[in-house]
Amino acid sequence: MEIALWTMVDALMKWVIIPMAAILWVHNQKLGAHEKEVLRIMTLLSERKDQRDEDRAELKEALRDLRAAILRLDERLADFALAQSVQAPPPKTTRSPATRRAKG
Repeated sequence: MEIALWTMVDALMKWVIIPMAAILWVHNQKLGAHEKEVLRIMTLLSERKDQRDEDRAELKEALRDLRAAILRLDERLADFALAQSVQAPPPKTTRSPATRRAKG
């Protein structure tokens, strides 16, 4: 009876337990690889988000600088136009040739 029990345990080990263990091991390896891939993708997405945030901050700063430059240019143009209107010479009273002939 004891031999039959060991034979049955041996057969059970050979045909059920070892194949199931192998299947589970392979499945766990695949899950591990899958988890590593998911972790890699999540890391890449996080890095891209960080880069996007940095780019967005740089663009906001550049836009702020551009607006400030436009305001300075606008002020300079207004100052120039004011200076031109103050320093404008009086209109010339030169006579055209027709006016001279009529008087002459």
